[in-house]
This record gives sequence, structure tokens and C-alpha cells, in this order.
Amino acid sequence: MTVNWPDWATGLAVLGPLPRIAGALAVGVLAWLLVIGLVRLALRATEKIASKTSTRLDDDLLARARGPAMLLGPVVGVHVTGQLLDVPWLAGMAELVETLLLTYVAVATFEILILETWLEKRQGLKVPGPVRQLVIGVTYGAVLLGIGSDLLGFDLTPLLATGSVTSLVLGLALQQPLSNLFAGIVLHIERHPSVGDWLLVDGREGEVLEIGWRSTRLRMFSGDLLLVPNASLLNAQVVNFGSPTPWCGRTIPVPVPFEVAPSEFDAWAREVLEAIPGVEIPRDPRTKVWLVAIDDHCQRYAVRFWATEFRIHDDLESDLLKGLWYKFAERGLRFPARYQTIQVAPELPPGPRA
Repeated sequence: MTVNWPDWATGLAVLGPLPRIAGALAVGVLAWLLVIGLVRLALRATEKIASKTSTRLDDDLLARARGPAMLLGPVVGVHVTGQLLDVPWLAGMAELVETLLLTYVAVATFEILILETWLEKRQGLKVPGPVRQLVIGVTYGAVLLGIGSDLLGFDLTPLLATGSVTSLVLGLALQQPLSNLFAGIVLHIERHPSVGDWLLVDGREGEVLEIGWRSTRLRMFSGDLLLVPNASLLNAQVVNFGSPTPWCGRTIPVPVPFEVAPSEFDAWAREVLEAIPGVEIPRDPRTKVWLVAIDDHCQRYAVRFWATEFRIHDDLESDLLKGLWYKFAERGLRFPARYQTIQVAPELPPGPRA
């Protein structure tokens, strides 16, 4: 950034060394005080606006921007002094610091207003930490390269040419991590699955703990941690037990003795289910009791019920079978099991057989 200073500023050179230095310092101090005054007025106006809101994000933005904004005053003073005294390195360093301070305030504003307020609070999209750091790092890198090319006067073309070759090599080496990274971004945008959902992935059930930049963490019923690469999760056939509703339908096969009539077993199953905490009895879809088969030793039923949470479906299935066991016991019955009757023929007397 090049500043065209007034002609009267160059006239300090004819005053001699000491008056020239004193004049440059005086102008620098005036610029310092002017910038500080403007910054304080802007901060006070912003604080009044922030006091009328209920969120703390604007307070966090003020806390992060106040220090760099107040530091901008003395840096501008040094910049003006260096420019008036014709000290290029001093003015260049001050300009570098000014640009970095303004970039920091702009990045903090983008991070809080766009990422945290708009995406996370309003849209419900959780931006992964590595993605946020990558965006911030690329921003600062671009700013530093622009400042370097402007102040130092070097050509970025050879650097960009070398960077393209390096990017090609790194892209081939980091193909799988990058695919996981972009798959994680897609999962965050689609918001399916979300943290707390129970998934069935490759025959394994687990609760989503975190969707990171490389993999999704699932906690299985055993308490073990399962890491699924985001690219694999995006391309796999996944059953989400938490969407579109947290209700989870379960179908349990139950063998029933022939002595129990279908209407009687239907009433028993519904009575047991109504007494189990965690079983939802909705109007639609309804609890179902089907007679699906009649074997040579029992009737076979299927009982469909709805669990309020997938995490407790094993307990609910167990409670259902326990309750039916007690119902059978009250009638002097038990769950039928397959058996074979073996008859041993009496030993025949010796002699010819018909």
C-alpha cells in the first residue's frame, strides 16, 4: 500500500535534521491520537449495540478486536513518522503490522459472525476445527504473500510455479485424507447423520459422538470406539435409527404353545408392552401382533413395538420376553421348544422275522 503524502511533509527536509525529526514525531503522535480517538468512538458505539443483544458472540468479538484495534494507533503513528523521515524499512514494517492487525480483526469478524453465528447457531452446521484453521491459515498466507510481493518487490511467478508442482505431489499423496476431509464437510452440510444418532454401518451399531475432519467416531454398545472414515461413511449404505424420528420399531419372534388362543396372546403382548417404560404406544404406526406360522410343535408370532430410543431396545426386548414368560407360567405353560420322541423297540425273540 503506497501513500501519497502532501508536499508540505517533504518540506521538513529543508529544516535540518533535528527540526525534521521533531516535526515527523509530532505528526506521528497526532496521527496516533487521531486513530485512537476514532477507534474508541467505534468501540463505544459497538458496545452499545452489543448491550442490546442477548447473545455473547458479539461480546466475544469485541473482546478479540479491542486489543488489535487499540494497537493500530501507535503503529499508524510509526508508519507516518517513517514515511515523513524517508525510512522505507520502518514504514514497511509498520505497514506490515497494520495489515496483519486489520486481517486479524477481519478474520475474527468472519469467524464469529459467519461461522459461529450464521452457520452454527442459525443453520445448525458445526464447522470442524481443522477446516476452520485451514481457512484462517490460507487467509493469512495470502495476505503475507501479497504484502511481501508489494513491499519487497519480488516476483511470485516462480514461487507459484514451484507451488503447483508441490501441490500436485501433495495432492497425490494426500488423496485419501483430502477425500475424507471433503466427505466430512458434506456430512456437516447435509446434517445426516448428526451427533447422538445411532447408525448401522457394515453390520456394526454405534452412537455418533463426533464427526471430525477425517473420520466419524461411533460408540458401540460394548463401549468401544469405532472410527469410520468419512469417505467410507458417505459411500456406504447406512441405517440411521435416529431419523426421521427417535422412535425405533422392533420386531420380536415369539413361539407360543397351542393351548393359547391368538386373541389371548394378542392381549397378553399388549398388556406386557404397556407396562414397560420406554415403549411408545403410538396411534400410527400401531403395535402389531402377527401370527406368521404354525409349526408341528408351536405357533409362531411376531410382535412389533416402538422403542423411544434405540439405545434401550435390547432392554425392552428382554423385558417383553420376561413378561410373556410370566404370563405363560400363570397358565402353567412354558415357551415351546423343538424336541424329538425316540421309542426303543423291545428286543425280539430269535428266529425268522416276518
